[in-house]
Amino acid sequence: MRGIQEKLDYLHTLGIECIYLTPIFESPSNHRYDAMDYFQIDPLLGTEADLAALIEAAHQRSMRVVLDLVANHCSNDSVYFNQSGWYGEDVGAYRSMHSPYFRMFEFERHPDKYQGWVGVRSMPEFVECPEHEAFFLGPDGVVPYWTGLGVDGWRTDVTPWMSDEFWRRVRRSLSAIDPRLLLIAEAWDNASHYLVGDSYHATMNYRFAWAALGFFALEILSVAEFVERLDELRRDTPPPALLAQVNLVSSHDTARILTRADGNALKVRQLFAFMLAYPGSPMLYYGEEAGLEGAFAEDGRRAFPWGHENNLTLDFVRGALAARQTSAALRLGDFNLLYRDERTRTVVFQRRSNEEVVIAAFNAGNVIAEVALPLTADIGAEATWRDALNWNAEATSADGLLKLQLAAHSAAWYQPITR
Repeated sequence: MRGIQEKLDYLHTLGIECIYLTPIFESPSNHRYDAMDYFQIDPLLGTEADLAALIEAAHQRSMRVVLDLVANHCSNDSVYFNQSGWYGEDVGAYRSMHSPYFRMFEFERHPDKYQGWVGVRSMPEFVECPEHEAFFLGPDGVVPYWTGLGVDGWRTDVTPWMSDEFWRRVRRSLSAIDPRLLLIAEAWDNASHYLVGDSYHATMNYRFAWAALGFFALEILSVAEFVERLDELRRDTPPPALLAQVNLVSSHDTARILTRADGNALKVRQLFAFMLAYPGSPMLYYGEEAGLEGAFAEDGRRAFPWGHENNLTLDFVRGALAARQTSAALRLGDFNLLYRDERTRTVVFQRRSNEEVVIAAFNAGNVIAEVALPLTADIGAEATWRDALNWNAEATSADGLLKLQLAAHSAAWYQPITR
């Protein structure tokens, strides 16, 4: 916790507005998705006072802090299950059928036949029952306790493994505390039903990730397939949730994007440029901006490479985030596909908010792509256009036509600078 607090100025100047922390509670593992005690922060990470100090320091910089809620399972060595007996012979559901946590687990035969998450016996699954709901959502429950410390929201782990009704109750619990609290679902498939207003504000948009990676990094999607996947995604997403969707290209559950792109830093920057220009709330996995590598899973969870950053990528991400922060069109604007070409693997779209227009152009091919875009008079039919990413040369529109020349594996955010 203190280490993150010490680096808040770095995150703030980078352009980060919200920090999502994977599980921080006491756990026997590195990933901590198997909590031993939901009311104790893992001593390797710090203390409750350290978390409170981090939240306060983040808020002073207008940054938010979101925690990870694992309500589906815990550690078999937790105080709630206690298979090891560390907490006493009569403590925990494994040790005693009289435990207050006994009904929170399902035993086919007590104590040794029980259900673990996806068959992993070190992570026994909870049963949704009144005791489970009270433990997580009651007045003294996990969610109200840590939210009361100033947390700004929660991301929920393995969301589809639990009932929709439970997540509706989580939303109601948070709304009763503060309607501004954010709720984000981990969902890898079509998550539209979570976004109808009664449970989640957004989901981790892995469908976006697969499309972007498949087109830019792996080059296994055609332009038509790429565009269709994104069209389908926008059709599936209720419009009020589209700009809140957590768009990502990597996470703690995937390989690093530089690894996926076989070390091609141009593809990495192109992925960042696309993610930051597309409708939604982009999520940056720590270290990606510095060129961190790693395969799935633990290899990708390396420490940040302080002193060994790829400064070209870091400067690019910092500049792109700064450009996005000052652009209402990129943050909030409407989306309109302007151009696509299968031969050159080129895609161009427009973001617009009132009078502000950004034309985002991407060449995923191996050669220079020339693009001619017809423009209407109200968006710069006669203008000079500058690339806010400083990647491609200025362009001029004349007679209602904007002609672009895009370098291979490059991106551009064109904005008119004269009219």
